[in-house]
Amino acid sequence: MSNETYQGYDFVKFDRLATTTLAKHIRELEEAHMRQYAFPAQLQAGGRVLQKQGGRGFDWPVQFTIHDMRTSTGANAREWKSKNLFTRAWLPYRGYEATDTISKAEVLANSDSETAIVNLMGGFLDRIKQSLEIRLARQYFNDGEANTDWWHGLETLFANNGTCNVSSSGAQRAKNTADLVAYPASTYAGLSTELSAKGGNQIDGIWPAGEADPARDYWSPVIMFGDSTNASVTNPADSSTHTWQAQCLQILGYAIIHSQRFGGLDTRPSTIVMDRSMFAELKNQLRGKETIYRTGGSEDETSLIKLGFKDTVVVDGVECTVENSLPVNTAYGFSWRNCELRVQTPELFDAEMGVWYDPDVSAHKCVVSTLSNLRFSSPRNFFKIVRNVAQLT
Repeated sequence: MSNETYQGYDFVKFDRLATTTLAKHIRELEEAHMRQYAFPAQLQAGGRVLQKQGGRGFDWPVQFTIHDMRTSTGANAREWKSKNLFTRAWLPYRGYEATDTISKAEVLANSDSETAIVNLMGGFLDRIKQSLEIRLARQYFNDGEANTDWWHGLETLFANNGTCNVSSSGAQRAKNTADLVAYPASTYAGLSTELSAKGGNQIDGIWPAGEADPARDYWSPVIMFGDSTNASVTNPADSSTHTWQAQCLQILGYAIIHSQRFGGLDTRPSTIVMDRSMFAELKNQLRGKETIYRTGGSEDETSLIKLGFKDTVVVDGVECTVENSLPVNTAYGFSWRNCELRVQTPELFDAEMGVWYDPDVSAHKCVVSTLSNLRFSSPRNFFKIVRNVAQLT
């Protein structure tokens, strides 16, 4: 641009306009970076963000089995054996931070209200906090075992190794679309999610159906895939089409009922979050059917609808919505009661010294950080669904 002209964006230029007329600068900042995130919103609403947590990490006791039972006639001699019912789960704290700096020259140039389009110092700290909040949204779904500096997000629970053979009592085999679920093979909080890692047998049926000894699956989540050809999840109206959209209601129903196989309020999933493509196909399958929205009940304060997530449908009593930060072609089911975010500082986002001036570099600096980690109750209360069996390992 010539030194004699002002900035403009018109296609037809006249020398007189170029030297006399500016483009109009709109001073209202458009925040095109914002997103809605259901999972952290529900944790906050449910009081599951815990601040001022001390210690060098944290651990908790887990009962993984129960006492044995023997027959008794009332006359036979009793056997007395001690049995350990407990193990320990543990996690470290991990952290993230976002930083920025504004030079003294930038501050002075931006201080004139007539020429400043955006007040750089006025929203300096808040913008860094907002950036960290948006960046963290993906971290709720991390694999904290594969990435040793990241939170232990939901994906930590769901490493797998093939599928559970429906023809052989749920034994592990190479992934096969004829099966219903993946074979769990992760480590979460120091404990293996593999079936029978601490003993225990399948009493009847094929896992996760049937009945198993508590030790067999005390730490094992349900992992499903949308293109299963198994009759248990085939859409009766279209039994030859094995896609997520065709049989998503059957797959969701199977995952919901088997993730709550242990009974009790805490085991019942409250929420299913999906990536946009899977959620869109679920809604396509529901079009023309009656959709029930939950607006009352004891969970009212944590209902996704109450929290502003209006694009929510209910399947078998569980709220389902889209989550913008999910891995592609993935869905997770959980109860918010089984999730915690444990934070060492008084607030999740610690501004430390606020905005401060560093004379050595002649600049204003700011850092916002968090030292924290997620904790989930037993993975047995969670489930994951991927669109295709090919996404399994």
